[in-house]
Amino acid sequence: MRKHRASKRYATALFELCSEQKAVDAVSQDMAAIAEVLNTTPELVTVLESPDVSKKEKTAILEQLFKGKVHPVVSNLLQLLLHKNREMLLPEIADWYHELEDLHKNIQRAELITAVPLAEKQKQTLAATFEAKTKKKIIFEEKVDKTILGGFVIKMADKVIDASIRSSLKRMESRLTVAQ
Repeated sequence: MRKHRASKRYATALFELCSEQKAVDAVSQDMAAIAEVLNTTPELVTVLESPDVSKKEKTAILEQLFKGKVHPVVSNLLQLLLHKNREMLLPEIADWYHELEDLHKNIQRAELITAVPLAEKQKQTLAATFEAKTKKKIIFEEKVDKTILGGFVIKMADKVIDASIRSSLKRMESRLTVAQ
């Protein structure tokens, strides 16, 4: 969950700079890689958030990890965040950056929940249906949840489309209970 408004401001500035420099895709990959490193290395996050670790030590750690491996814009962002004691915002900045990139590319990400994995043709048909309605390219993040019994649930932005058998059964149960 996002907590800091500053992370959106940093991401917006980063995205605008990358757009000017035609580096949106390269920086996107770098930000994803950095977020992955932070998400899979809790020890690194602990070090970056620790007030007991000096800026110099944090800079050395980040340089060792990323120097020469990321776009210069990303390297500058890391230095700026360290200078401003905002390094803990990196994961949020990466999330916001990817949201801005999706908006720029007219992409809508959605969570697709099914009881069993769908065949590729079924996913394509479902995506095409929602692309026609939203006028955006739909990219599904798939999850399997056997408790929905069948059908699907799609969570997209602030909407939930629940076409699951579990939901249908619950609605039927409540209508029968009221009818008694």
